[in-house]
This record gives sequence, C-alpha cells and structure tokens, in this order.
Amino acid sequence: MSEHRLDKIVIERPRHGGGIKTPPGSQKRWQKDNHEGRMRESLRRSWREGNCAKHFSDHLGPLRRLLRSKVGQHWDDIYSELCQRLDRNTVTGQHVFHHIWEIVERDIIMVDNVPYRKVRRKDTEPTPFSHWRGALYIHPETGILCLAQNKSQPIPEKRDRIVLDTNHCYQQIDQIWYFVTLREIPEGEIVWDVVLKNHIKRSSWMGAIQQYAASKRQCNKKELKRIEQQLIPH
Repeated sequence: MSEHRLDKIVIERPRHGGGIKTPPGSQKRWQKDNHEGRMRESLRRSWREGNCAKHFSDHLGPLRRLLRSKVGQHWDDIYSELCQRLDRNTVTGQHVFHHIWEIVERDIIMVDNVPYRKVRRKDTEPTPFSHWRGALYIHPETGILCLAQNKSQPIPEKRDRIVLDTNHCYQQIDQIWYFVTLREIPEGEIVWDVVLKNHIKRSSWMGAIQQYAASKRQCNKKELKRIEQQLIPH
C-alpha cells in the first residue's frame, strides 16, 4: 500500500453531488431575508432540502488488512506510523481515524487473561471481547495490538446413565431410556450383559466393577419425566 495514498484508498470519491451548487431559489431567499440569522438558517435548509451534500463511500478492506498486519506490534509505534501517513487536520484524515477506532477497541480490561470490553452505557456488565472473533484490541497492560481469539466452548458431556442405587440405574440405549437392574457377577461364571450385549466374566483387576446388567425394560412416562428433571443442569 502506497505510503501517501492510504486516505485515498479508504475513501472513494463522493458519490453524490459534483460540487457545491446554490440550490434553486436561494438567491430569492437571500434578497428576502434581511436578518443575518434567518438568512443563514434559510440557506442551511435549502442545502438540506436540495440533498446536495457530498457523501463518502468507504473501502475499509485495505485499512483492516493494514491494521491486522500490525498485530503483535506496540500500538504507539503503529499510531505514529498512521499519523505520518494521514493528515489529521484534513476531513479525510479525521474520517479514516474515526474508522480506525471503530476497528480497534481501546476500552479493554483483562480478567483471567481474557479480554473484556469495559462496561458501556447500554451494558450491564463487561462483555468478553473474545465473542468477536478476529476483532482487534489494544492490550491494556502491554500496549500491544492483539487479535481476539474466539475460545471454543467445551462440549458438555452427554449423560446416558443415571444411577439410582447400587443395583439400579437408568440407561439410554439408541436414544431410548431403560430401567436396568444390576447384579453381581458370580465368581467363575460367564454372564450375559443386556446393555453391552455381550458375555462377560468377573474381572481380576482390583477395583473393577463386578456387576453386569441382568435385565432391562423401557421406561414409562413417569420415569421419563424423572429422567428429564435429572438432566436439567443446576
């Protein structure tokens, strides 16, 4: 990106109005209004009604790419470079800086190494800035320009078994809940486990569960309601 064309790249030519032209009827209003204050207000109204104001058409892609390329650098250095490229005394320079502060978040606090945006008027509490994946912020302690990372939320463990007591449980099998009766595996015998659908025998490992699913039946409506209550997170 050319060092001297940042403002021209970000801001396209105005889309509306080729120049400041006197709206129709302005001369007559000028002659009619002798009072200076009324005359100025009349002229302001003429320009608003004539819709002759120029509007910027912005291309923020190059600006975003430039700022992202500076991630990891100290913001003071980045800001100094931007001030060299842009003249803040011009309308276009001020306009680009306005967009810079829309792209880069300054009001950040760190909580457990997670960036939070400070409470604003419409907020009730700080908002985790990691919700905006790819957004840029200035680290409040180091002054480094950082890229927000959207931390993946842990997948909740799926519960397919609810223990009732030492000999009974609810077990979900192929999306169907069953009431299962457990029995101790007899020494030296091979038994059929109705949940595992396999023959098993007593384990020689110390601490191993020496039980098997002896029988099962599909849960009724009352039991399903109880299971639903058990699965509600507390």
